Amino acid sequence: MQNILVASLDEFGVTAYVAGNMLDALALARLKKYDFYITDGCYPLAPGKGAEEACFKFYKELKKIRPDAEVLLITGRNDFEREARKLGMDFLSKADFTKNYRDVFTRHFGPHT
Repeated sequence: MQNILVASLDEFGVTAYVAGNMLDALALARLKKYDFYITDGCYPLAPGKGAEEACFKFYKELKKIRPDAEVLLITGRNDFEREARKLGMDFLSKADFTKNYRDVFTRHFGPHT
């Protein structure tokens, strides 16, 4: 999924910086402000949380560092959508990724090139 996501962002002229886990992603966010953050529903290395809660932990920790951060959750867990939207995250189902990613990315980045 990561390679597909990076290629899809490239269509919009967006350079992706990839972190392998939540701790690395938060470390990158401390060093530099990024325009947009994308997380998976099952994020490895989320201290004290199970995979089903890791993306929400990431969001809350990121907002402490970057309060104005825009975050997109991409996951196969459709049951996460309600909580994600309640927190302020955009949401995209992995099952619908190829059908809907252009609409979601256009909303955040403008029309693709």
